Amino acid sequence: MGSQWNSVTDLDWSTPVDPEALVATTVRPWCSSGPRRPSPARHRPLGGREFTALGVELFTASLSQFMHGEQGAMLTAAKIVETVP
Repeated sequence: MGSQWNSVTDLDWSTPVDPEALVATTVRPWCSSGPRRPSPARHRPLGGREFTALGVELFTASLSQFMHGEQGAMLTAAKIVETVP
């Protein structure tokens, strides 16, 4: 059992996690650079809070897709290992 990692003792849980700050430092500068295309009249530009909320939701969706992909790979590997005598 000593070769298994323990999430309680092996991870630094004091690391601050702020998804809104992540959006502000990584997504917003990328979106605000470059030429602006005019948007259709029926679409209004997102405000700061709306843009941040959208960025957090997109980040969460990406993490969810990654997690489910990893779970699928783990289950596939487990099924292969089960067949080995």
